[in-house]
Amino acid sequence: MIETVEKHTLLAAKHPMDAVYEVLAALYIRRQAKQLGKQLPGVCHAEDTEYIHRARVASRRLRAALRVFGDCFGKRTLQRWRRHIRRLARQLGDARDADVQIQFLCGFLSQPLEPSVCRGLSRLLAELERRRERLQPRVARAVKVLRRSGVLEEMLSRTKKVLDRANNADADGATPEALVQFARHIRIRLDEFLALQDSLQEPDDAERLHSLRIAAKRLRYTLEIARSANQGNLQPFIEAAKGLQTLLGEIHDCDVWQAELESFQAAQRKRMLRIYGSDRPMAQIEPGIELLRQDRCRRRQELVQQVTAFWQQLEQQGTWQALLKLLEELSSLPAAVPVDTETSIARVVAPADDGAPVCQPAVCDSIEPNGAKGLKVRGDGGRQLPPESTLAEAAAAAKHQAQDLMPPHARRKRAAAVNSAN
Repeated sequence: MIETVEKHTLLAAKHPMDAVYEVLAALYIRRQAKQLGKQLPGVCHAEDTEYIHRARVASRRLRAALRVFGDCFGKRTLQRWRRHIRRLARQLGDARDADVQIQFLCGFLSQPLEPSVCRGLSRLLAELERRRERLQPRVARAVKVLRRSGVLEEMLSRTKKVLDRANNADADGATPEALVQFARHIRIRLDEFLALQDSLQEPDDAERLHSLRIAAKRLRYTLEIARSANQGNLQPFIEAAKGLQTLLGEIHDCDVWQAELESFQAAQRKRMLRIYGSDRPMAQIEPGIELLRQDRCRRRQELVQQVTAFWQQLEQQGTWQALLKLLEELSSLPAAVPVDTETSIARVVAPADDGAPVCQPAVCDSIEPNGAKGLKVRGDGGRQLPPESTLAEAAAAAKHQAQDLMPPHARRKRAAAVNSAN
């Protein structure tokens, strides 16, 4: 298997079409590796939570790129890179989740509240802050392990060699072969995503909704990677996936809060029984905990209504059908694409929380690419997609662009084949 992958990589380097795909891989992975490395000193010092946020986003984009561009590197190299990035991402995720909860609870406490509820919430905040302090040494160790592994330096070195080899290559844009590769990966993610759409019919199933969120996240990241070859034609679909991911992410946050509050109450009751021999002091804590629980329940119900309405809007506009048509135009994909080992690899990757409350931008673990425009927000808090004509224009533009990006000899060959067929 290793020899097959390495042989494929060597053939790709010799073939100018496949070499373009390697160049796109090198550019994207190099950019994310630099972004991740830039954040690591701030992550270790823990003076600003934004370093954790940006490092986490970079690690996610990097892991997504390693799935999409896995054929451009040897299997052993790919496994080592993925293992080290995943280990760091896990620690960054735990720390970021704690930061998000602390930020939210501080905002909740800043509201005018009854004194009777502040004691329990203040104690919960103190517990979350202690937990975050305990997580920081683990984060620092994960950064140290990554630096010792030399993985980021190896990524930069390998990608620089690819770019140096391509200096004299005629690879100004994505070739049809590169577009086929992108379309294949997008189709795999889209199939995984659509297979979970029925989970919206059972909104109380938190696990299924969480799986749908993860699938939306992976589809979005794959689309963003492919956008480098399609020059923005995928933007409407990226916005659709991001809108779903954000709403589902806050629903997941609400579910996490419910579990957190139950755990906190159980731990406090056990502590008071041990110290006082009675749980009667819980009466001073429970009002605040109950207030927060009710707030999160109400918010979850609102979000379920929003995500359901948003999904209905996507279906009415034929968003996913338009994406399927675009993929077929780019690569002539058949109606059904068999799931290969890429899907199996994706299942091994531990899911990480990507969600963020719609009304709290500081919580959202996403960094918009330059020039990207977000979804419009309606008066009822829902998300508004671009008009249906925009989706149709994106599909039509992608078709013409795939033809325009062909080298002259490829266009002549295609025209000759069309003339002979007519």
